Order: sequence, then C-alpha cells, then structure tokens
Amino acid sequence: MRKNSGFTIFARRCRLRKLLSRILKTFLNDRSKNQIPRK
Repeated sequence: MRKNSGFTIFARRCRLRKLLSRILKTFLNDRSKNQIPRK
C-alpha cells in the first residue's frame, strides 16, 4: 500500500511537471511570436 501510494505521488509529480513544462513552452512561444513583429 505504501509503495503504491508513493508511486502514485511520483506519477502525479511527473504529470504536473510535464503539464507545467508544456504551459511554459507555449507561453514562451507566444511571447516570442508577439515580440518578433514589434522588432
């Protein structure tokens, strides 16, 4: 039970990290797209 719970927590962390990285990438891409035309 303890091992299973730890595994689920680890999976949740990985999922959160992947989601955060994806959001960050999209945000950075949008920012760069918005900045390119200004220059």
